[in-house]
Amino acid sequence: MGANLRRGLLSLRAWSDMGIAAVAQVNARPVWRPGTRGGDDRPADAAQVTRHGAYYGAPADLSVWVASPGQAVWIHLDSVAASKGAARANAGYFIMPDEGGFLVRNIRTLKTCITLHISVVADHLARLPQL
Repeated sequence: MGANLRRGLLSLRAWSDMGIAAVAQVNARPVWRPGTRGGDDRPADAAQVTRHGAYYGAPADLSVWVASPGQAVWIHLDSVAASKGAARANAGYFIMPDEGGFLVRNIRTLKTCITLHISVVADHLARLPQL
């Protein structure tokens, strides 16, 4: 959790969001299959499995992690026409992929939402107030 906070340059207000992301990261991390021992006495055919794969029977799809937790993103708004001159995107940060979309927090409203319409800010050192 702390690494996600430091990497995203976030304050402690994002602690709970980064905790949720850390759980998803740990579940996608490979571990030795239960029943095998650590050290040099591990059999040659011992396989690694993720916690997600052990529970659901299929490995986690890591291609949906389009950004690291805490990374700055633009959340595109669907209801704003380009000719109105209003903002068409809000600044936010990425939490984790969820339910076929991405769980993000909007910085202006401080609400979380699941959306497919995000653009990841390529600069990892961009602070959210700079957006």
